[in-house]
Amino acid sequence: MPVLVTRADLGIGPALVAALSGDGADVRAFATGDGDVGDLQAAGAFVAVGDLDDEGHLDAAMTDVHTVVLPTETWLAEPARLEQEVEVAVAAAESAGVRRIVFVSLVGADAGHRGVRGAFGRAEDTLAAASPQTLVVRTDGVVGAGPGDLAASLDCDPLLAPVEPGRLVDGLVSLDAARSGRDDGHAVFTALGTPRPLSAWLAAGDAAESRTAGTATLVGRRWLAPDRRDDLREALCGRAEPPMGGSDLWSFTEASTT
Repeated sequence: MPVLVTRADLGIGPALVAALSGDGADVRAFATGDGDVGDLQAAGAFVAVGDLDDEGHLDAAMTDVHTVVLPTETWLAEPARLEQEVEVAVAAAESAGVRRIVFVSLVGADAGHRGVRGAFGRAEDTLAAASPQTLVVRTDGVVGAGPGDLAASLDCDPLLAPVEPGRLVDGLVSLDAARSGRDDGHAVFTALGTPRPLSAWLAAGDAAESRTAGTATLVGRRWLAPDRRDDLREALCGRAEPPMGGSDLWSFTEASTT
């Protein structure tokens, strides 16, 4: 049975689609239209383009699908939109008879908090209450995904432990390959990298683009809205310590069955 990847034209989406196809999976790619779908088609995926809050379109795309993978923008996700998209995706998956949902979440997700941490916590609660089996992979962001946007919005230099995108993709592919006979239950994993200051991640990204490390400006980077900046300052500048990372540590966190 096929696997469907949402946000397939953004972030880790193209690499995930290519890796799943290379592993022999029958892949469907649900793209937002904000990225290039050429690589998705070249990987052999069936591509649909639509809005992630369009339940009917998602339901149709999920017909006969076994697993739906929901990548996210982690720290840069817009809270209200994230919650809505997860609610819509879960409703579409239940309607289409999807057997499993895999969601990329955030360390520190807690429904009792406001802002992005609260949004991810409530999204996880929605998944835990869903009828299909649900797997959550908590990260501290993904290397290369938005450090400049974070730096443009923060007045501190927090320690971050983002996972390498290739390692995250490999882990998600492994989760898809390890299909079991169970159609219920909820499990949480954590995928972290080596903690480094945000400035170090920013400099590493600049160096990778053949710039002099540490000398790049914030020109052209996204400046988040004031409420989003305040939320990130509280979540990142205020946390006592970063999550304990390692060499892209994958650890089993918790599980429950219904």
